[in-house]
Formats: sequence, C-alpha cells, structure tokens
Amino acid sequence: MQLDAQPIVVRPPSSSASIASAARPVPARAQPASYQGDGAKSVVSAKLLIILSTAIRATSALVLMPLMISAIGREHYGLWISITTVTMYLSLSESGIGQTVVNEIGRAYALEQKERISQIMATAFAIYCTLILIAGSVAIAAIILLPIGHYLLSEQDAARYEPLLKACLVASTLLALLRIPTLVFPGLLIGVRRLPLRTLWEIGGSVIALVATVLAIYCGFGLLGLTVTMNSALFAVSAAICLSSRQCGEWARLRLRNYRGRLVGPLLASSVFYFLIGIAGVLDRSLTILLAPRLDSLSATPAFFLLTSLFRTAAYSIIAAMPRAVQPYIVMWSAKRQTTELRRITHYLTKATTVAATLFVATVAPFARQLVNGWLGYEGYPGDVLFWMVAGAFLIESFACTPVFVLIAMNRQRLLAGLLIVKAAMSGVGAIVLAPHFDAPLVGVAAASVLTSVLAGIAIPFLIRSAIDATWRDYLQQSFLRPLAFASLVPFAAAIIGAVDLYPIRLAATAILSLVAILAAWHWVLSQDDRSLTRQAWNAIRSKTKTASSPLT
Repeated sequence: MQLDAQPIVVRPPSSSASIASAARPVPARAQPASYQGDGAKSVVSAKLLIILSTAIRATSALVLMPLMISAIGREHYGLWISITTVTMYLSLSESGIGQTVVNEIGRAYALEQKERISQIMATAFAIYCTLILIAGSVAIAAIILLPIGHYLLSEQDAARYEPLLKACLVASTLLALLRIPTLVFPGLLIGVRRLPLRTLWEIGGSVIALVATVLAIYCGFGLLGLTVTMNSALFAVSAAICLSSRQCGEWARLRLRNYRGRLVGPLLASSVFYFLIGIAGVLDRSLTILLAPRLDSLSATPAFFLLTSLFRTAAYSIIAAMPRAVQPYIVMWSAKRQTTELRRITHYLTKATTVAATLFVATVAPFARQLVNGWLGYEGYPGDVLFWMVAGAFLIESFACTPVFVLIAMNRQRLLAGLLIVKAAMSGVGAIVLAPHFDAPLVGVAAASVLTSVLAGIAIPFLIRSAIDATWRDYLQQSFLRPLAFASLVPFAAAIIGAVDLYPIRLAATAILSLVAILAAWHWVLSQDDRSLTRQAWNAIRSKTKTASSPLT
C-alpha cells in the first residue's frame, strides 16, 4: 500500500499569504493558443501517463489477492488487509504539507527564485522528520502496549493472531514512516513542471513493489516477510526519487543548511485544509475495511475487501483520473473568471465519470458471483445485497467525483473539507450502529457507506453550483437528472440479466445492454457540445500530437 501524497497543482488558500510575501508579482504567462479556452479538448491525451499510473496503483492489490490467499490462507490475508489499512492511516503524518510544497515550489520556480526552492525543500524535510519522530513514537508505543488485536479483530481472531498482528504493524509502521520525508522530491518534480518524470517514478514504485511481493510469495515468505518486502521496496523507490532532483539542476538538491525556521509556521498553516481533505479521503476509503474483521471475521473480510477495492478504489481511481488531469485548466479558468469554460468542463466530466462508472457496473454485475469466487479461489461470494450496496456507493461517488476535484482546484476546499470529514465519520459510526442489525454484519457496513454517500451527494450540488456560477435549472438539466437516470436504469437492467441462469444468454444480454447503454449515453446523456469534446479527445488520443505541449511538462 503506497503512502505517496497525490498533490494537486493549485494555488494555496489565503492562510499561506505570509509564506509568499517575498514573491514579487509577475504577469501570468501567456498560454498557447490551443489552451486558451480549448485546453479541455487535448487534456486527455496529455495525461494518459497519469491514467496509466493510476490504473497500475489501483489494481496491484487485486492482482496480489488470489496469490496471497493461495499462499498464506484467508485468515492471514485478512490480517494483511488490516495491516495495510492501518499503514495507510500513517500517511496522515504527512499533514497535507505535500500539497503546500508543490504550490510554493511552483510559485518560486515561476519567479525564478531557485534559492527559495531549496529553502522550502529543506524546511519541509525538517518538518517531515519531526512529524515522523512524534507519530512513530506514539504509533509504536500504542501497538506494543495496547491490546491492538482486540480493537481491530473479533475476540476469537484476536486471541489467535494478536502477536503476529503486532509484529507486522511495527515493521510496516517503521518502513512507512521512513518514506514520508522523501515526499519533498515528488513535490519538487511536480512544482518545477516535471510531472511526467514524477509519474514514471510512481509507476516504477508500483511495479517494483508488486514484483517484489510476488517473488516473496513464491519464495514461501510468511505474513511478516511479505510485509517487510513490500514496504522495503516502496521505501527504496521513494528514496531513489532524490536522484531525479539532479536533473533539475544543482539548485534542486536537498541541503539542510538551507532550513529556515520562519517558513515552518506558514507551511503548516497552509496545509490545514489539505490535511483535513486527506483525513476524509483515507477514512472514507478504508474505515469500513478496517471495521470488517472487527464487526464480522477475518475469513469474511477478503470478499468484502475485493468488492470495495474493485469499485471504490480501483474503478474510482481510474475514472477520477479524468477530472484530476484537467485541474490545471480549471485553475487557469478560475483565475481568469472564465465561468463559461468552468461550467462546460464540469458538466461534461460529471456526465463522463457517471457514464463510465455505470458501464463498468453494468459489465461486472451479471458475472459478480463468478468473478468473486474465481478471484478468491473459493466460494466466497458475499451475496447480491452486499454487492449492490458496494456498487451503489461507487455509483453515487462517481457522480460527485468531478465536483470534488473542481472545488479543490478552485480553492473552495474549506466547506468541502468539512463535508468530507462529516461523511467519513458518519460512515464509520453508521457501520458500527447498523452492522449488529443484519444477519450478515458486512451488509450493515456497506449500507452505512450508501447512506452517507447519498447525503454527501445531495450536499455537493449546493457547493459546486455556486462555484461555477450555474443556475439551478442549468445544473439540474446538465449534471443531475439525465446522469442520475442513466446510473439508475442501466444497473437495474444489469441486475435482471444477472438473475438469468444460462451463461450464454447472460453473456449475450450483457453485450447488448452495454451497446444500448453506450448509444443512450452518447445520444441522450451527452449534449451536442459534449459529443464534440469527446470526438476532439479521441482524436487527440489517437494522434498523441499534443502530449508534449502540456503546460505542466
């Protein structure tokens, strides 16, 4: 499980004003003609590398799942899920500083203040080291001294596996925290517009960790050995990123003598809301997984983890690459108050992510039982109710995906941070409250995710509509009613097809449904302008002529 920060290149909130006080104002650089209002047409081809990286990171856990279950068994794999989930929480020790580092280095680079870049890097590195000393001491003491197994596992499982759980958590905690100070180097590469190089390192880290873990499995390593192997591989790649700083120039090397204490306060202040959004993201994606072995059992956890990883992690990460890739243009349009372009791209990407998510669910749903059982290697399908709960939460979140990225890029993250924190907290509390009321406790856990996703989905339009200066009528027509109807009707048809016993008929019906859904999305969900944008993007992907001219490269 990677702990890489995924900074978004946006301007910092007003609390960072003091850190940039030394910067002299300069006119905005002129954009190439192809990016003045028409940037959205070529952004997909310019960001294919990001999508590839996202796909590799998101699917690596799915690739490892059947291998690990076969090698170490269901219970130990359930422990692995708990260990990697807890380790993910350690990424919060980063405290949102990664985003601030990207913003401030990017600003200093634009102003050609190379000495300031070195000062930001050294100060951020010192902050990171201080944070991991504090977080590491507290975390390891808690793991050793507290009955951690009784908090994370059922009573029966805790009695058997707590010593192994503690040993693995100590190892993963140490190696994961050691990676955090190296985040200054990815921040440097993004800030100085070396995003492709940063993404290549990200891809390399995912592949190396995957290969190292697979080799460890075939060498017969146990759970502790696998934990050390994966985290060591990730640490080695994270540390190696520092080699790329030399390609930027001598000024980009980390020198601790350039530490400036006066930058500590502003850096931390700028990071607060990014930290809150990070907390919300980690909690929302992992809290229900962390609760699964406690509310049910280790043996029931792999199937739930598979469904959650398939939909709410892998598929969501891939569709989120679309709005993530267009964020630099959202920053530009927001700064120039080009609300027409903001509305246009928000409406388009909201439809695109919803349609993509719906087609994915419609393709997977009729074969869910065979997929889960085949992937796990045993009869572990948790039932249609749980499947549709997880898939439903994914569909709702795909509808809100674009507005979230747009709000962050426009520096409207304060209310958004509060909303996402409340959503994540309600999801955890709801899971604890609802699980005992179901024969299958994990259905209650998934139901809590659906309810909180619905509530957040209702609130999101109120935030995004005013941000893009859209009327309610325009927003409901463009980004709400038709995408919502499409995301409801197509999965309903897929559920009916899934009830057909004859496999050939089910396969043919799924193919027909997919074709009809694509045609409906093209002619009914997408407007004429949306179809024009889609053609432009497809032509750009085929030609790949504009990739090199991305404003971030």
